[in-house]
Amino acid sequence: MVGHFITNPTAVMPLILDDLLMTFDNERTRAVLPQLASLAQRTQVFLFTHHGHLVEICHEAVGEGQFTLH
Repeated sequence: MVGHFITNPTAVMPLILDDLLMTFDNERTRAVLPQLASLAQRTQVFLFTHHGHLVEICHEAVGEGQFTLH
């Protein structure tokens, strides 16, 4: 099944990230979030974390309405 997504450029597979930013300082976090937002224009990006301060950094880095918080 994964081969389909690799060989078919129009197939879209979501990106699921679990606590990717846990070892990042705030500066690196601010740098990577816009990259993830850009990727989210082409596929779903799920970023799981239990670090509440990342919500504020996300607001600052990508802007209101550019992500959904659950």
